[in-house]
Amino acid sequence: MKRLILLTVACPSVALAGGDYSAGTVSNFSGERGNYTFVITWDQPPARYEQCRQAKVEVRQERSPWYSWLPFVHSDHPTLEQTDQAASLLAAAQRSSKKVSFGYMGNGLPPADGQCQFKSKGLRVEHDSGGQFVLSYHDPV
Repeated sequence: MKRLILLTVACPSVALAGGDYSAGTVSNFSGERGNYTFVITWDQPPARYEQCRQAKVEVRQERSPWYSWLPFVHSDHPTLEQTDQAASLLAAAQRSSKKVSFGYMGNGLPPADGQCQFKSKGLRVEHDSGGQFVLSYHDPV
C-alpha cells in the first residue's frame, strides 16, 4: 500500500490532495470509451477501504470542469484519453492475470449502490519509483 500526497500551488491558493493505492488483480473487466466496470481484488486494501478486499468500480468519464480553461485555474481531472489508457492497462492486467496497483486520488472512491461498490469519474496511469499504477478520480483535484 502506498500513500500519495500531491501539492498544487495555484495563484494565490494552495491545495492539498492525497491518495492511496495497493496491488491486486482485476477481474470482470468490461466497457469502452470512458465507461468501464471492473472488480479489483486487493492483496491488502488501501487503509480507507480495509473492509473491502474486493471492490467493484464503475467508471463514467466526466469532462474537466467548465472553468478549467481559465489561465489561473488548472484541473488535474483525467481526460477521456487518459481514462481509456488506464482502462487498457487494467484490461491487459486482467487478460494476463498479472497484478496491477489501483487506488484513488482526492476524496477517495465514493460509494455506489452496494457495499464495496464504488464510482469513478476518470482514471489515470501514474508512475513512481515502484513502477506504474492506476488512480481513480472523482472530484476535481
